[in-house]
Amino acid sequence: MDEVLTYYTIRQADLSHVLRAVWSGTDFSPFFMHAVLHVIPPVDQGDLLSPRILSIFSAYGAALCLLRLARKYFELPVAVLSFSLLLASYFFFFAVQAREYALIVFLFSASLLVWSNVCDGNNDRKNLFLLWVFLSLTLCTHFYGVVSIVVMALCETVWDLRTRRIRWPVWITLAATCPVGMAWIPWARHLQMLNAGDQNGPFYYAYPTFEKLWSYTVLFVGGNYVFPIIAVSCLAASFLFPGSGDVPPENAQAGRRVLGCIVLSVGCVPLIVFCLARFLTGSFSARYMADFLTFDAVAIPFAIGWTRRATLFSMLMCPALACMIVLYSADDTMDLSSVRSLRAIPSGLPVVIGEGLLFIELQQKIYRPFSRHAVYLYGLENVPNVDRTNEHAIRYLHKVVPWMRVSQFDDFLRDNHHFYVLSRNPATEDYVSPALRQRGVLCRTAFRDADVTVFEAGTDCKRMVPAVSGH
Repeated sequence: MDEVLTYYTIRQADLSHVLRAVWSGTDFSPFFMHAVLHVIPPVDQGDLLSPRILSIFSAYGAALCLLRLARKYFELPVAVLSFSLLLASYFFFFAVQAREYALIVFLFSASLLVWSNVCDGNNDRKNLFLLWVFLSLTLCTHFYGVVSIVVMALCETVWDLRTRRIRWPVWITLAATCPVGMAWIPWARHLQMLNAGDQNGPFYYAYPTFEKLWSYTVLFVGGNYVFPIIAVSCLAASFLFPGSGDVPPENAQAGRRVLGCIVLSVGCVPLIVFCLARFLTGSFSARYMADFLTFDAVAIPFAIGWTRRATLFSMLMCPALACMIVLYSADDTMDLSSVRSLRAIPSGLPVVIGEGLLFIELQQKIYRPFSRHAVYLYGLENVPNVDRTNEHAIRYLHKVVPWMRVSQFDDFLRDNHHFYVLSRNPATEDYVSPALRQRGVLCRTAFRDADVTVFEAGTDCKRMVPAVSGH
């Protein structure tokens, strides 16, 4: 869904209209990424690659940063394992979305690499300047970019405690990002006011709970059941062969100190994000924990990199992870049954899309030929157990995409006496279709399969087949 919001925001006429679109609520983040994507020319009218190109390059950039970080202390196979672990994780889905999160992970990974250079004795102005640039750009990319600052401060705190020496140049560099963050405060406050209605609702989807904290953490660490099976199998197989290769003592000592700080600090990301959401922002989602996706790619090489079987384990793991990457598919939640149903509906009549999420997804360029008659209805009051986040997102998007068909519920019924209604099964977020049924305008079931139901509707059902009671 969020990709649609990004697409129509960056495709505004000029940069001023892009900023105006974000300001109006099409996205609740700074406009840095939108401005960058706006200047990337589309390949064609229905181009879906150019909005994602920044995420794709950011994904490989992040993986290369972690490869370089691991290569400083381990053999090449272990470094390649770090590269593969990131790309084969849940990070893959961020890497193919036109959203901010792959870019955030790249900037964070680059910050870790530069910080490690400082720890290795390269405490020069170049590394400190790069650290400031990467962290500042993180703040310009997303409001939760502040998590990267907190993690880097934790890394430096642990390092100072271990060395019993405060590195003032690093702390000054971290403090120098504060003016950048403060500059975005008015922007954040404005968007917070727009989002307050959703966040204060009793059924807000992103309300922070401990259950979500646990499930998101497990999702990012393990991904799915396949990854733990592969890891355990490769570890067991590595013991069937004699180990070889020792990490040079100087590398081992330096690596333990640097990577130990990083692993400990990155491991705190879920708790940091949860606390920010619980006590400050009010919104908690897995994507806000994007920095935590680097944990496996650093922690696993850190855990096995000092052993004699590290090279063998890495050589067994990397091909398996490569297969996982190949088998992954983009997380396209678009229901193709809905598109087929729209294609079968007679042209010329409006089609009410009962679910807000589905309506937004249908606004993708690739589906526009089938969804040009799609209509979303708003303005229903006294509907229980409803999260209106998607409804509000549609109304914000409608301000910058005026050709979208969005109508007030009662006004639509007054002006349209014959139309269709499309609802997904199960329609957990569809409160429009039940309201239409209560009004007695769902006349008959025109089409039904395992995924969707299409009703023929109108204000004069007597001329049609008698209304159905089931959904």
